[in-house]
Amino acid sequence: GLQKAKRYLLTGDLLTGREAAEIGLVTECASAADLDTVVDAWAERLANGATRAICLTKRSLNTAIRQQGQIYMDLHLGLETQTYLSKDHREAANAFVEKREPRFTGE
Repeated sequence: GLQKAKRYLLTGDLLTGREAAEIGLVTECASAADLDTVVDAWAERLANGATRAICLTKRSLNTAIRQQGQIYMDLHLGLETQTYLSKDHREAANAFVEKREPRFTGE
């Protein structure tokens, strides 16, 4: 949940497909060799389901996500602007260009 999200957002740690599935970030993880089979199985299951109910459920979820997403994006934009204007941001960009580890000061 929230604690896992914080971990990845605050540390920038990368995660594998399997880890993403384990924490619920993705529905399922498949190897490259099995990908087509897994996708085909999902597509068939949805196509053979109650398509009207699936459509309306998807619409309901997407509407809720969009509404909450807009609130989050408005907040995030202001905070991201503060980050972008910080000394630490400039240090990160300079360190990247200079191919060195950044030295953050919290400013």
